Amino acid sequence: MNLNKIEAAAKTYLLLAAPLVFAAYVSGHTNPKTLAIVAAAAILGPVARAMNPKDAAYGIVSAAAAEVSTLSAAALAPVATPAVAPVSPGAAAVAATPAVSA
Repeated sequence: MNLNKIEAAAKTYLLLAAPLVFAAYVSGHTNPKTLAIVAAAAILGPVARAMNPKDAAYGIVSAAAAEVSTLSAAALAPVATPAVAPVSPGAAAVAATPAVSA
């Protein structure tokens, strides 16, 4: 793993661990051992993500496989069609009727 992948994994861990430890502390679990166990359990998410070979963010995957995955996802993405304003049938008839002056 390169430095960027390690940094991404560390940020993910902190994003998971901080709220978990805070929630445990606020709910009354102030024992440091309990809070350390909660912080250690937070590493399960990043470890599971790093073991996923298809995860290009910091999983165990080659750069070529990540590029192929990105290109195939882009090729399968639905193409947006331009929006067309609805026209009521009465509006066309009113526009085609000549104006009558009194």
